[in-house]
Amino acid sequence: MVSVDQFDIGIHVFGCACYASLNLALAWSNTIQELYRERHQGSTSLVEPNDVAFSIHSLLLSMIWLWQVWYYNGCTFRNRTVSRLTIILLSVIAATFLVYAVMIATFHKEDGTLLNWLDFLYVVTGFKIGIILVSYLPQAVLNSRLGSTEGWNIWGILLDFTGGVLSILQLFLDSWNQQDWTGITGDAAKFGLGLVSIAFDMVFFVQHYMLYPKHGG
Repeated sequence: MVSVDQFDIGIHVFGCACYASLNLALAWSNTIQELYRERHQGSTSLVEPNDVAFSIHSLLLSMIWLWQVWYYNGCTFRNRTVSRLTIILLSVIAATFLVYAVMIATFHKEDGTLLNWLDFLYVVTGFKIGIILVSYLPQAVLNSRLGSTEGWNIWGILLDFTGGVLSILQLFLDSWNQQDWTGITGDAAKFGLGLVSIAFDMVFFVQHYMLYPKHGG
């Protein structure tokens, strides 16, 4: 697993869990759905069953990917320093979420402040956007340092790019169909993730097909 950055995978698992939490809540939580309608003049969330399925699917595959890296490196992580860094970073983020959740449970407000569960989920998925930025960067840097993408499969990036384009297209079509463009801001995480994914995927395309074409995997 020479060309796979362990920090990338570990942080990606946590990010997928963050994104899945928002989609699951908007799809099935009556409390969250009611808060959403109050904030968006009675409009319903644009989260669709495929959004829920995608987020769960991404989380499960990311966990399997992390397990494979651990297993095929002799049931350990090759770079212990990076592994510790990942654990520390995720612990700090998780502790921040926990403090925020305790504050909401203690000083709960229905709306008008950040002390409600809908905004909690927005903050959590905001971290997901930050996490995806952090998770893509190490792989891009590693590819550049090695001068190669050998051992790293471009097909995942091709699928990611396609998914990002279709995800944003679906969001715009759903908003147009309902004549409610607040659906985009109501699901800013989906829109932001799509844009970030497309941008980094294009960087990876340049690395794989233009900068290091003879060393691609």
